[in-house]
Amino acid sequence: MHLKWKAVWWINQVIEDKAGQPKPLIEVGVSPATVVGKRKTRLPITRVFTSALVIILALFIIISALSFIRLQDFRFILSDIVEKSVPNMAISHQIYSQVNSLTFMSERLANASSDATRRLASRQITDQLSQLRALAQEQNSDPHLLVQLQALSLEFSELNELIELRLKSEKALNQQQLALYQLYDQAIQLAGKTTESESSTQYSWTLYVSDLVALAGQANNMKRLHLIRQLAEQISVKLALLDTQIIRLKITDQDTARAISTNLRNILIGENGLIALQVERLQITGRATGRGNFVRNLIIDYAGLAEYQSFQINSSVINESQSTSEQVQKQVQLIGIASIVAITVIFAVTFFLHSRVVNRLNKLNQRVQYRLDGRDSPIHVGGNDEISDIGKTFDLFAKTVEEQNKILHDLSLSDGLTGIANRRALDERLLHEVKQSKRHKWPVSVLLIDVDFFKLYNDNYGHDQGDECLRHVAITLNEQMQRNGDFLARYGGEEFVCILPDTGTEGAEYVGQILLERIQDKNIVHEYSSVAPHVTVSIGIATLYPDSSDMSGPQVLLKLADNALYEAKKQGRNRLVSHSKDSGEQ
Repeated sequence: MHLKWKAVWWINQVIEDKAGQPKPLIEVGVSPATVVGKRKTRLPITRVFTSALVIILALFIIISALSFIRLQDFRFILSDIVEKSVPNMAISHQIYSQVNSLTFMSERLANASSDATRRLASRQITDQLSQLRALAQEQNSDPHLLVQLQALSLEFSELNELIELRLKSEKALNQQQLALYQLYDQAIQLAGKTTESESSTQYSWTLYVSDLVALAGQANNMKRLHLIRQLAEQISVKLALLDTQIIRLKITDQDTARAISTNLRNILIGENGLIALQVERLQITGRATGRGNFVRNLIIDYAGLAEYQSFQINSSVINESQSTSEQVQKQVQLIGIASIVAITVIFAVTFFLHSRVVNRLNKLNQRVQYRLDGRDSPIHVGGNDEISDIGKTFDLFAKTVEEQNKILHDLSLSDGLTGIANRRALDERLLHEVKQSKRHKWPVSVLLIDVDFFKLYNDNYGHDQGDECLRHVAITLNEQMQRNGDFLARYGGEEFVCILPDTGTEGAEYVGQILLERIQDKNIVHEYSSVAPHVTVSIGIATLYPDSSDMSGPQVLLKLADNALYEAKKQGRNRLVSHSKDSGEQ
């Protein structure tokens, strides 16, 4: 289409040459708005698109800001849970676990059987209490828990001291027990030195020593103070009886026996004897047991407080999580509603743009295509904006170009020398007549006409005279086209083609014979022709019958006519030969 616009100036010049008045497309200085008319109310597309983009951008900014604010709130809540609640909950579980382990550590300390075991248990308890104190301070827990931890520390310290005293007492008790066994060995050795006559007295004394050792063993296993005191009285009685037996021993053994009896008294009922040490051990053990039970109860109380605090923290985390979940749900609903509103508005804007701009552009494009395809369709779209201006302006341009194209087309289909149709017009007309022949089932005939020995004429009479000869031949032939549908065109050089629609071979031969006679009657002198002293023509005729099995096209029909013309020349010129396209008939 742009080539047509480029040809406007040349077309205007042609129109000016033919009509004497130039017809420009658009007057210089006149704007398209003036051409398409005045506007009452105008809504420019730029304003429509700008408004649509501003609305969409505003919705995007609103939704983005709303989402950002809600996400910030959610981030703060989640950060508070992650940074405070969750660590506190983990610390609470850790405190509760370590408090429970204190129970086993306290039992280990209370039941320590050696000083090394006691020190190890005490060190573990001290470390555990330090960790609990650090966790409680990190958690910022209830101050009462810190006070109770301090009390636990003091109680464990006192329990450790009691266990240490108990172990020392047990150690001293074991030493006295060992000394007792050594005295018993001495008594046995002394008994072994006696003679047979003295054995009964010595046996009685040794028996009292054995009874005292046995009573000491019973005291070591007794757990009741009143029983130990009763046993101490029995030991005192036995010791008195033991002393009475000494004077019955040999004089040489009495000192040894007396020393053994004194040592036995000191070991058994002395100030630091077995009975006193056993009483002290039972007292310390009782105190340690009581202290251990008290410490265990403190641990249980502390564990209960820690568990309660953990429960509170867990409940707080659960409540915060539920509150966060509800807030997130509300925020999601709010953002969802905003998104739905935004999508609805965007759809509305899109629909408006589609109906206001896209549909009208498609309609304009469709009508422009129709107009370009040659359909007589007005290029008009509703509205009062740039699109309607383009449609009206294009319609104005199209009408102007169509008028000038018609003139240009008419000029392009005429032969400049003879004034009849040219080869291009022939091709269009022959294709049209062949289609009509097939549609209406009628024959169509083509006459290919050649001026005989025209080259000799041109060479001897000159090109100007040759051109004049061709003009006379064209006029003569064109005068014989009696019907409106008959068509004559210059085929090229000295050849002409005549198209006879709805004409069979017989009718075409009749017309061809008339053309031969009229050219002869014209009597154009041609002294160099070998068939006549004047200009003659040879004619090849081809006829297409649409009921033939071979539905040939325009080029085949011209080829048949050319073959017939060749045959006419071969037979001596100044004659006609015909071919018909119906099963090869000639």
